[in-house]
Amino acid sequence: MPIEKPDFKNSQDERFAAELLSEIGQFKTTIPLDPIPPSDDPKENELWIRRRAVLTRTLYETHPEHEAALACIYEYWMLMDMQPHLFLSVKDNLHDQILEVTGQYRSYNLRDPSERKSWIEATELISRWKRLMIKRVLAKYPHLMIAVWAHFTIIEELTSEILDFDPSERLPEELLSVVNRLFSSVERFLEYRNTIEAFVQNKLYPDYWQISLYMAEERLLEAVDALSYVDVEEQLRFLLRTKNLFPQNTRVNALRQKLEAVGRKFEFSFTDLISGKHIDINDYHGKVVLIDFWATWCQPCLNQVPQFKRLIRQDYESGLRLLGVSCDEPDLVKYGKQYIRSNNLNSSLVELETHVLTCAETHGMDWPICVDKNLADGWAVKGIPTVFAIDRKGVLRSTNVLGNLSSTVAELLQE
Repeated sequence: MPIEKPDFKNSQDERFAAELLSEIGQFKTTIPLDPIPPSDDPKENELWIRRRAVLTRTLYETHPEHEAALACIYEYWMLMDMQPHLFLSVKDNLHDQILEVTGQYRSYNLRDPSERKSWIEATELISRWKRLMIKRVLAKYPHLMIAVWAHFTIIEELTSEILDFDPSERLPEELLSVVNRLFSSVERFLEYRNTIEAFVQNKLYPDYWQISLYMAEERLLEAVDALSYVDVEEQLRFLLRTKNLFPQNTRVNALRQKLEAVGRKFEFSFTDLISGKHIDINDYHGKVVLIDFWATWCQPCLNQVPQFKRLIRQDYESGLRLLGVSCDEPDLVKYGKQYIRSNNLNSSLVELETHVLTCAETHGMDWPICVDKNLADGWAVKGIPTVFAIDRKGVLRSTNVLGNLSSTVAELLQE
């Protein structure tokens, strides 16, 4: 199939691209992380982010085969997602000599429900433009490196839909349909990867090429994990498809081990961070046990705590118990001790266990807790919050009961 692309051999085109890159400046990484505005002044940041958006968009649209086009298209849409209200209100172009400040630049607090809702609504409108660009890129430049952005934007959007799936509002068949679409999207990406031109351009992005494969594998494993809302048989079926696509992936075996553990006696032990006592699941024989994998930085995990507390108050006498595994990881290990920055990159370091314990006390988590990311990894926990359910006989009954937590607890307590 012929590929439509501009003639980049013209020296004038080369000079134009060089001028754009000179004004953009050096990218910190091949595929940049979220761009950081230069100051605390909203007006200055607005003008900076709008100008940068114009420059990156101009380069990838006029020179899609340029080695910097992939970085530019990634950064442009990151900027759009960072400031959706701003970009919905302006129509800048490269020839604008003076940009008028609109006042639409915002510092979003996504923990505030109203701000988060407003941001989501705006980004959904941006996503409509993004989908049009995806179609355009895949139709006009299917073998160029910027097609990586198009493929992975599709993969990320489908993954988000899977991870946001609410079994109380949607049918299992709907989840299966989205998972099928995700697998098809990854298959198309792998087909693209095998094209000759993509292989040649891979030399320009060697690190990202490997990272993109890792990300694709991760998204499939997350989807398989989410299928616990359907049944283990479907999980194993899609896990086999993952193994066929990525035969060298050792993480598939860990997830298979977890799935095959459902219906078998569960072995689990740790030292309680609160009391210092040794906790062994075998000591809970005759009880229904929930194991919550969580982290201090995970807001959905913390949002789940009130429901856990209600269930424990309601069903403790009937035999319900709860254990917690923090998946927090240290920012620094020194002299055998683990440390973490409590709020952001500029905050002071505190001991990891102290940080987790403080968070647990703040939120009233008075059940046994440990800090052990390796424990979560060993059970192939792909996303948090994740809750395992163990019945009165010590048998693992489910590896993800969040979508139907109350009904699962009620069923297990009645057995």
